[in-house]
Amino acid sequence: MNQVKQVLVLIAGREGSAASGGSKNELHVDIVPGVTAKDLLRKIGMRKGHLKQSGGGYLFGENEELYPQVETGDKLIAVPNTPVARR
Repeated sequence: MNQVKQVLVLIAGREGSAASGGSKNELHVDIVPGVTAKDLLRKIGMRKGHLKQSGGGYLFGENEELYPQVETGDKLIAVPNTPVARR
C-alpha cells in the first residue's frame, strides 16, 4: 500500500527562476501520514507562515495533519508571515 501523496506547493512571494527551467516558487513535496502543516513549512524552509489549499482557500492549522486532507496532485499555497509595522 502506497502511503505517499505528492502535492505541489506554491510559495507566495518568492520569485521563480525561468533560467533554471523551473520555478523556485513551485515545489513537489511528498506527504506521509502524520505530517502537519508546520512540518511541511519547515521542509520547504519556511519557519513562519501559513499553509492553505489552492482554490478553496482552506487554511490549515499549524498542527493539523495534512495526509487525510489532501490527494496526490493537489496544490497548496505556502504564505509567509508578513511583519506589521508599529507606529
